[in-house]
Amino acid sequence: MLPRYSLIIPAYNEERLLGRLLDSVDAARATYGGGDAVEVIVADNAPTDRTAHRRHARLPRDRRGETGYCGGA
Repeated sequence: MLPRYSLIIPAYNEERLLGRLLDSVDAARATYGGGDAVEVIVADNAPTDRTAHRRHARLPRDRRGETGYCGGA
């Protein structure tokens, strides 16, 4: 099933807030048709903190979560 919505989260050096944001996204997903209806893409632009680590720790449990480096402009 293809997702109905794509949520793209730009996250450069957002280690402190990313976990709380993803908790909020998880809670809101139930309102919009469950986990399969929304894909989450966290676009980090080579952060210097542990944003990428937090992203990798959370999104593998979510089959709709995208991981990977998104290069800057």
